[in-house]
Order: sequence, then structure tokens, then C-alpha cells
Amino acid sequence: MKERLLASILSFSVGIIFYVSGILSGVAFKSLSFNSRGFWLVVILTSIGGLAALVLGYILVVFIGGKMSLRITELICHLNKSKYIIEIVDNDPKTAENIIAQNAFLIAIPALVFAITATLAWDIFNLSDDEFIFQPILHLLDIFSKPVDIGPVLYSINTIPIIITLIVIAGFVPSMVLPYFRRFKITGINSAPFHTSYLFMVIKLVAGLGVLLTLTGFLYDIWWSDQGPRYYRYILPAMIGLSIHFSLGAFLGRAKAEDIIKKKLEELTSERIFQGYVNIQSIKREH
Repeated sequence: MKERLLASILSFSVGIIFYVSGILSGVAFKSLSFNSRGFWLVVILTSIGGLAALVLGYILVVFIGGKMSLRITELICHLNKSKYIIEIVDNDPKTAENIIAQNAFLIAIPALVFAITATLAWDIFNLSDDEFIFQPILHLLDIFSKPVDIGPVLYSINTIPIIITLIVIAGFVPSMVLPYFRRFKITGINSAPFHTSYLFMVIKLVAGLGVLLTLTGFLYDIWWSDQGPRYYRYILPAMIGLSIHFSLGAFLGRAKAEDIIKKKLEELTSERIFQGYVNIQSIKREH
């Protein structure tokens, strides 16, 4: 419990640090200082956004991860004809290795949510000028095209809700799967054969590597090469901080989501997902 509290306080503080650094380095805020009223107004607005992201992370992991994940998985199982056996593991060992592994999600999940959010925002920026049916929605979510000559307070009011919206979209799948890493052991039946799995794994690796390289180059141009607009230096740190606070909310709601999943498993009557365990010793081998 003390470790979780310490990790939560640390991650919350790191998020605040990203907010402050982003505010001081953005082009719209270059004239702000710690003593100015505008600086503290933007800090308060960004922190309110962080609290909203934290609450949304909690709600999403409880609702999507706890209440909806089994139904979503069951629907997918009907489509691909697979089955899953879920074993409830309540004896969580309190070893240093296990504690580090559990708290590592406070680093892995924010990094994943930020990477998806930044990539999604950049794709929207590149597509927002194209004429098609979703163009008005993309233009509304285009965080990188917002005017910066309206003052730091109005600029933060315009951008923070959009960043939070993108983070919620990016955090949908992480919030759905997060509750299953600690108290559940999942075994798939009739899943994809290993030879096709290898092919899909390579495709995913290439796609993921491409996204990672694009994102790395994008961040390098902004923070080190000074090639991008300076107001990106507010958006990206704020996006990192909001991702941290969203993930912290999901982290705090994970236990409740686990309890909901456990209760639903005990009541579940599905033919595709059921509670149980696999005994590998009972499998008959040819040789």
C-alpha cells in the first residue's frame, strides 16, 4: 500500500513538472514567469485538465476494463471462433520483483498512451485539410493548427480539452487490458496458429517501428533541432503530463476493475469465455 501511494504521488508530481516546463517553453507563454498572473492561471487550467484526465482514466478502466471487457472479448471470440480460459490468481506474491513489475505500469502505460496520442494527433494534422466526410471532426481535433495569437489562457482553454479527448481515445485499449495483468491468467484455445502468428508479429513490429521512428523524429525536430513551431513545446509536455495523470487514474481504478471482472467471471455462462485452469500434465503427447 505504501509503495502504491509513493508511486502515485511521484507520478502525479512528474505530470505537474511537465505542465510547468511546457508552459515556460511554449511560444505563446514565452513572456510568462513564475511571478506573473497568467502563468499561474495556465498552471491551474492545465492542472484541472490533469485532474479531469485522472478521473477519466479511473472511469474508463472501471467501465471498459471492468464492466465491458468480457463482453467485447466474447464478441471477438464469436467472430474468430476462439475460446479463453481465465484463471483467477489471488495469491499475489509480495516480492521486490513483483512490486517493481506491478508499478512498472506507471511508466509503460503513460508512454504507450502518449505515443498513441501524439501519433493520432499528427495523423489528424496531416489529414485535416483533405476534403472528405470526416473533415469537420478532424479539423476540430487538429491540436497542431490552433491559433497561438489569442493569449496563453485562451490558448490553453482551446487545446486542453482536445488533448484530453485524444488521450481518452488512445487509452481505450490500454484501459481495457490493464486489469488482466495482475490477478488473472488467460489461456487461449483455437487461437491463431504459430506460423501465421509469426507473420502478423513481423507486420506489427514493422508498423510499430515505423510509428516509433516517426514519433522520435517529430520530437527531435521540436525539442533539439528547433525546427517545429515553438508552441509545440507546450502541447507535447502537456500531452505527456495528461497521459501520466490519465494512466494514474487507470492505475488507481485497476483494483475495482479486477473485482468487477472476478464477479462477472463467477456469474458468466458464456461458451467462449469461462473461469477455470489448464493442466498441462493431462495433455497426451505422441512421443
